[in-house]
Amino acid sequence: MSNLAKELALSGPVELTDVEINSVAGGAPQGSKGDGNVFIVNNSLFGGDPGPEAILVFPAAPGPAFRIIRPGDGTSIVTPAPPPICLLKGTRIETEQGLVEIENLRIGDRIQTHSGQYKPIKWIGRMSYNRVLGSSWRGNVAEPVCIAQSAISPGVPVRDLYVSQGHALLLAGTLILAKDLVNGLTITLSAPEELSQLDYFHLEFGQHEVVYAEGAAVESLKVLRGRGYREAFSNFAEFERLYGRDDTNMTAYARRAADVSGSIQVQLDRLAARARLLRAGTAAALDHKAAA
Repeated sequence: MSNLAKELALSGPVELTDVEINSVAGGAPQGSKGDGNVFIVNNSLFGGDPGPEAILVFPAAPGPAFRIIRPGDGTSIVTPAPPPICLLKGTRIETEQGLVEIENLRIGDRIQTHSGQYKPIKWIGRMSYNRVLGSSWRGNVAEPVCIAQSAISPGVPVRDLYVSQGHALLLAGTLILAKDLVNGLTITLSAPEELSQLDYFHLEFGQHEVVYAEGAAVESLKVLRGRGYREAFSNFAEFERLYGRDDTNMTAYARRAADVSGSIQVQLDRLAARARLLRAGTAAALDHKAAA
């Protein structure tokens, strides 16, 4: 059932509305009604006879969870919504044409990578999260990490950068999740409170890459066994329409912090020290001296 839940948790938490379950045909998302999306799955996933059957996936308000209902007998389960692993709308990516906001990128656009080459985007995943009116993003699975301007190094990032908690940055040759870098000063859990919806985007290339978001080195989508995290995106069916079945098994661009003892603490200490200098107003002077 956990694999089923992973395949069907396709959009972010939104306010619950009553949605009629309709029987449809085919193997891809067929349409929507209200705040729910109707999808086709194989009935054998529920332990029944093989054959397509329509089910409904919709968020259970107000928390970040999904209720999956089987037509006919009303069987349902509730499973946590997948957290985003992406970049927030408005984030600027370094491309062959200069900085471009991620929501304006298109498949085929050439992006500057850490290797020094410009590589074309293969696919762009999208997901959106809504909050109930009057609630806060605090504690929501979609709450991003805000990396303040120059938090990493002088001019990196060039302005505040918002990434999902599970998105990795490349620091000293190691990929470290943003949530593991939070120091409460220059790197914080924080969402723009004026936004009632958070729109996330992720870039996929022919292989796992590191690209530049507001000047900071961040990872692209990493796919394992042709699946990875694609099914979590609201437009995941687009990939199969474009490329068919995919058995890609990407190799990580760099080592993960989990594989390098002490790497997270080293970066936490470095970034915390820099944060204290920034707060004291001395980092700018030191940065200027180092650049001279």
